[in-house]
Amino acid sequence: TSNLFFNPEGDDCSPDDDDPDSDSDSSHSDRLSSSDERDSESDHEEINEPLNSPLYNGSPITIGESILSLLMLVIRHKISHVLLTDIIKIISLHCPIPNFFPRTLYKFRKFFSEFGLPIRRHYFCSICFSKLENSTSNIEKCKDAKQCYFIELPLIAQLLRLFKREGFYNLLNTRFDRQHDPLKIKVIFGMVKFIKILVLRINFYQTAITSLSRGIRMELIYINHPNSLSFSLRSQLKNVLIAGFWFGPTKPKANVFMNSFRQRIENIYSGIFVRIPNHPNAIKVRGMIICGTCDLPAKTCFLNMKGHNGIYGCCKCKIKSQKEGKTRVFPYEEQMNPRATEETVQQGERAFETGESVEGVKGPTTLSKIVLDFIDTTSIDSMHCVFLGIVKQLMRLWLDSKFHKSTFSLRGHINYINQTIKNINPPSFTHRLPRSVSDFKYWKASEMKYWLLYYS
Repeated sequence: TSNLFFNPEGDDCSPDDDDPDSDSDSSHSDRLSSSDERDSESDHEEINEPLNSPLYNGSPITIGESILSLLMLVIRHKISHVLLTDIIKIISLHCPIPNFFPRTLYKFRKFFSEFGLPIRRHYFCSICFSKLENSTSNIEKCKDAKQCYFIELPLIAQLLRLFKREGFYNLLNTRFDRQHDPLKIKVIFGMVKFIKILVLRINFYQTAITSLSRGIRMELIYINHPNSLSFSLRSQLKNVLIAGFWFGPTKPKANVFMNSFRQRIENIYSGIFVRIPNHPNAIKVRGMIICGTCDLPAKTCFLNMKGHNGIYGCCKCKIKSQKEGKTRVFPYEEQMNPRATEETVQQGERAFETGESVEGVKGPTTLSKIVLDFIDTTSIDSMHCVFLGIVKQLMRLWLDSKFHKSTFSLRGHINYINQTIKNINPPSFTHRLPRSVSDFKYWKASEMKYWLLYYS
């Protein structure tokens, strides 16, 4: 096939379907080039790095951001495969070696072919976010509204494909053979009720590409297996289930987004039959999402709560912030009042009925239907709260010239600190070399983490 996405069903995301410039000659040349690339790729390894790994050492973007950016370009502009091939080659020329960019059209297509396509489009109104039946539906209620869509990838098909892979089922069962170590904390499998169920974690990955189309936001929901597989295995792209992509100039409407695959999650919880290699009969597998993670901006959308700068901005407790100038601060309280999932669900219903938030809860969230105890199991965002929050603020107090007269300032020792940090041989698991502390304003979250945990 000459389609970028394989085995389309109904409304698919092939860039050539509505392209008047596409013809049989172009499709034929694409097929030939794809075949040639497949042969040339046989000697290369697949991209098995985590989505959040840098594209190359020192890269400002991750593998996931790179691939999603290219996908967005394909879908928005319906470019032909010949043009896409050339774009991939040009990008490859600009990347230093080694890198994890898919260097050929074959590799790019293979990345998406692993997810058990067809891909499904969900159309909605850009103003009221009401669902539209198809791409030809008219928007009559909202003035100046545009027809938008997001993409859903079939979760169950992806899960079936994982179990068909040789050795995957055995990898899942290795967790039962692990030796008990009293020094290691095994939270999930220390709980009896999770022993015979496939535990999953939902992740919300958000990025903004401000240089394209006046700021394009992309949201990716993907699911992996915490503790079912080792960290190195569950981080590989081939072991990740991708639920959907949302991209466009507006923030995602989280409930609309998650409702698209809610039924699939419920089916997996009820149980699906899978076939595994060298096994005569199909076996029933049940799975449930027992935890999730998202950054601070995404938390507001997906938990349907106030943001971190709101009066009730914490998703774990009901602490009330106070305004100090232009900043909101949280006064110290020794006895905190934690949130509870059942109470939060009730507050969401009240907020929906009254149109006013209740202790920071703005309305119901679909997470309550697909994630176990979603308040307790939603992780705190260490990237924004700790590394780009507290650590960056401490760096500013220590090193910014604005505070050079303060007793806590280390401004006068910058040269010594820079010389010391340059002589450090960083651990092999770090992705970036240490940079001058004079440039701390431009440090990435990972650099702040390394500074906090190792260099400082």
